[in-house]
Amino acid sequence: MIYIGFIFLLIFAGWSIKTNHFVNAMNLDFYLIANLLGAAAFGLILISIIIRKITVFRLLIVLFIYSAFSFLMISDVLYERYYKAILSFDMIGQADQLEEVDDSVYSLITKSDLIYVSDVVILLVMIVAGMFLTGKFQSSKLRKRDAALLSVGGLLIFAFLTMTQLKEPFSDQYKVARAGIIPAHLFITGNSVYETLNKPDFTSGEGKTELEEMNQYFRENQEQQRQSPYFGQYKGKNVILFQAESLNDFVVNKVVEDQEITPHLNALIKESDYYPSIYNQIGRGNTSDAEFVANNSLYPSERDGAYRTYEGGVFQSLGVLLSNENYHTSATHGNTASFWNREAAYPNQGFQEYYHIDHPAIDSTERIGLGVTDDSMLQQMTDIYSDYDQPFYNFFISLSNHRPFELPEEMKYLELSDEINNTPVGDYLQNVRYADEALGNFISSLKEKGIWEDTIFVYYGDHYGLLQDSRTQLKNLIDVNFNQREAFNVPLVIHRPGQTEGRVDNIIGGQMDIAPTITSLLGIEQPVYHVGRDLNSKEEGFIGFRHETTKYSYFGEEYVLQMSHVGDFDLGSCVQVGTNEIMEPESCKDGFDRVKFEIELSDRVLQNDAIKYLNELNEN
Repeated sequence: MIYIGFIFLLIFAGWSIKTNHFVNAMNLDFYLIANLLGAAAFGLILISIIIRKITVFRLLIVLFIYSAFSFLMISDVLYERYYKAILSFDMIGQADQLEEVDDSVYSLITKSDLIYVSDVVILLVMIVAGMFLTGKFQSSKLRKRDAALLSVGGLLIFAFLTMTQLKEPFSDQYKVARAGIIPAHLFITGNSVYETLNKPDFTSGEGKTELEEMNQYFRENQEQQRQSPYFGQYKGKNVILFQAESLNDFVVNKVVEDQEITPHLNALIKESDYYPSIYNQIGRGNTSDAEFVANNSLYPSERDGAYRTYEGGVFQSLGVLLSNENYHTSATHGNTASFWNREAAYPNQGFQEYYHIDHPAIDSTERIGLGVTDDSMLQQMTDIYSDYDQPFYNFFISLSNHRPFELPEEMKYLELSDEINNTPVGDYLQNVRYADEALGNFISSLKEKGIWEDTIFVYYGDHYGLLQDSRTQLKNLIDVNFNQREAFNVPLVIHRPGQTEGRVDNIIGGQMDIAPTITSLLGIEQPVYHVGRDLNSKEEGFIGFRHETTKYSYFGEEYVLQMSHVGDFDLGSCVQVGTNEIMEPESCKDGFDRVKFEIELSDRVLQNDAIKYLNELNEN
């Protein structure tokens, strides 16, 4: 029994210590009693396996279970470091992507993360020692029922913590701080199951009324597009929507050591509409969620990448809308077709063709990082565009400017001093500069082939490149204050056919405003189901957030709301723009209600395939 007692104490202490370390790293308070109860429950469940009889097989089971949950915690730590959330079990399907992004994952690991595996090593030593001593352990007089009671007792403690300590408004981080990762995951999974089992009936009763209210909201949004001075002026023109990997807005017009970081993007801005106050709205699908938001103008899934959660169903994305307008629609990405489940999801997004690393029309010999170089893919696409005999919509997702931001020397265009060169900031700037060169070559080719003048060209960043651990370096080396707002800020540039003069519009917006802006330029008359607004007719600057920060936070023209981790509106921070004065929460109530409504509406539409019913409603 002494040996079993040591095993229990190690599990209890090890689990408590590393949970506390995780919570402290998130700058939250550690709820001592609840987390100690959770650690004790975990220990009880594991020792119940060996309490009656210690065998090699049972010891290995204990080691396996503890190691598996420790791996889950490490995964949560790394995931939170990037996404400000913890993993959901829905995301197990993404495990096949780890091999392709292993360099990106390794770049998130720090020396302090050894604490998450040190107790596993100690447990391994104790288990190995126990294996050699198994013959000397006497069988316990405890009955099977007693061992089962220990296990059930541990499970009941977890159930108690899950039901009494956690609530839906809590952020993922706060759930962990409040009760630990196991109750947090149980709570998240339970909520996901509940949502799946409770779907509305849109064909009768309250469900039909709700559908009609949705339809009215979307109609009013679409009608607002007609107020744009550009509405319908570019009907029938080609559309290239270019999603730039890991591109922050701070690089635009930025000079480092007398060199422009983005000379070609800067030149494009001088003859385009530039929106410098646009923010990313990615979710757990990262790049793929930026795609989904930009093409569908709806918030992404809460628990998984949008292309996994919403692979099937009916959508009214740009691809679908423009297919209905007799456009040739396609998507392009230099990675494998299955990455982020694109190959399965794209047909329902309206893409008739998907050009990827293994596509027969693509020469994939020139590669860096995760796939074919941007420059190679872009040049090949200009040849493909030339063969179309109808208007086309191509959605291009760049790839080369991807973590961990490593380039061969011959692809580096910036001459940087030793102070900046080979630092995370220097590596990022070199990658941005390479991607910008590819952009410049692409635009030149489009002009040479006579495509440019007949094309609406939209260029935007998908999400931030560097993480907050580079904040000090960014400030010291290139004078960028990399706070949350700067990190979320991505460039958006729209070049209209024939445009020769640039225009800067400081309206606050997000990636979900891209699709409505494009449909407005094209004068689309089909019903569109967009939560975002046309930037050229948007009455008030506003951007709401579901991910990457506390849910329902927003940036507005008058106020900025930072919701609390508890999810209680009254505990959030409401700050007046300009004065930075902290206001009463009520000042931010309208914005809070708006972002909450938009997120809930997006969920109702996507989780219940409401677009199918909206289409039927509008056909009658």
